[in-house]
Amino acid sequence: MNDARRRDLARRLRRALDGALVSEVVPGSPADLAGLKASVRSGYGSTKLGDLITEVGGQPIRSNEDLLCAVEESTPGSTITLTVARGCDAKRVEKLFVTPVALTTLRRNAQEGGGKRG
Repeated sequence: MNDARRRDLARRLRRALDGALVSEVVPGSPADLAGLKASVRSGYGSTKLGDLITEVGGQPIRSNEDLLCAVEESTPGSTITLTVARGCDAKRVEKLFVTPVALTTLRRNAQEGGGKRG
């Protein structure tokens, strides 16, 4: 979810959503294999919050840009540690281990299988 929509959602919910809110998970991607869950919208317009990435390798994540930079700066083929608030719940924090893949691989996976929401 882009940062502007995340901030708007946080304002409507009257709670902090500091981090990168997962809005889509590509099937077969490292995010999928790690078990990240995307936010989903119900038929009634409400949103079931997915996972909120708050740290990568100990670096705080406050925006999507922070997340992109942290992943891009990681050593290719190395495993990175994500700190995730499950369902955006600060009481349900987990550490996940992910090995990023090339963007071209993700695009190919997305074209073959489509994104997985929720």
